[in-house]
Amino acid sequence: MKFVSDSDYQKLKARGFCPEALAEARQARNLTHRALELIPRIERAFAGITLGDGIGLCEARGIDNHEDEAQLAERRKHDIRDDWRKLTAETLNFYKGFSFLDRDGMIFHIPAFLICELRGELDCGKLHHEFTCPRCDYISLLSMEQRQCIRDFLLIIREDPEYQSVQYDIDSSLESYWQETTT
Repeated sequence: MKFVSDSDYQKLKARGFCPEALAEARQARNLTHRALELIPRIERAFAGITLGDGIGLCEARGIDNHEDEAQLAERRKHDIRDDWRKLTAETLNFYKGFSFLDRDGMIFHIPAFLICELRGELDCGKLHHEFTCPRCDYISLLSMEQRQCIRDFLLIIREDPEYQSVQYDIDSSLESYWQETTT
């Protein structure tokens, strides 16, 4: 997602960018505002979530590399387990997604990935796939508030031009997995 602040938009306007470019920047700025409103809700909804005995990004990389138990045990030592807020965009971009995470690993990493994408910090590909073809083993473990945060994330990115080619997938998932919740 492209992150455009008010000052970014004003700079483009002051430089005399064409109306089409300003319209794109205005849309991105409006999405940025919505993203910034969603981030604190994600932080609250996922507060206190730990990895526990789940599979983290380092261990998942080892599983992907077909490493043995001793190697996986060594990798587990390097996984952040206690606070998903410690996961940096650099770390998330290096590991590139949710492959080989178990359900505890999914739930632990979801907020970090959502927030980094909303801030425009992810460069590891489009994040929609993790939520438009979700693995069913973790969805039922999410609270209504967490599910609503994912839904609201999808509603934001579906308007992002970068996600235009997958809008059908996003819409389908909004009508099925991520239907509006009532709390």
